[in-house]
Amino acid sequence: RTDEAAQLAFSEGNAYRVRGREGGGEEDLQSAMDKYEKAKTIREENRTLDTPDGARLLYSLAMFYHQRGQDLDKAVKTFRQARRAMELTGTLATPDGEKVLELLEKVEELVSINEPKERQKGRQRFQDAGKTGAKSQAGVAKMQGKARANADGSPTEAEQSGDRTLPEEVETNETNQVDMGVDVLVEGEPMAADIQEDVDTG
Repeated sequence: RTDEAAQLAFSEGNAYRVRGREGGGEEDLQSAMDKYEKAKTIREENRTLDTPDGARLLYSLAMFYHQRGQDLDKAVKTFRQARRAMELTGTLATPDGEKVLELLEKVEELVSINEPKERQKGRQRFQDAGKTGAKSQAGVAKMQGKARANADGSPTEAEQSGDRTLPEEVETNETNQVDMGVDVLVEGEPMAADIQEDVDTG
């Protein structure tokens, strides 16, 4: 199918649209939309949407979706496609281009207002989860930095700030148990059960 066929379908769509608006009824308006979408499909297949003729087609189809009010999401998508085509063809600074930008903003606002509350809440939860995740990652990175500093003998934040207060002394038997546990873990010989047995007999 050629671009000429797309242009013919576009012209037929315009004729049905005019007749429908003049009292022809829903059937003519539906035929107009079918012709527009057929023309769009042909140009998508031929990769000729991003052309002056393609931009006019997208603009007309987006306007049609918007005026009928049946599918605002489709209207937003098609207005965006029209904007892209006009940008690529250097026609965005024309009256039609200005109209596309104006209507795109209005339709996006309508979609936002009519968006179901549950969908809005879900999007907000997703955004909040992203913020929480970023904070968690920052906290993990900070802890890892402290661990590396302690491992290579670098002073901790407390030492850098001059706080060198030592922990209170513990009782001798508790100190021995802690020391024994460290030795066992370092040497890697007795397991947890052996450590518990030594503690009980002590």
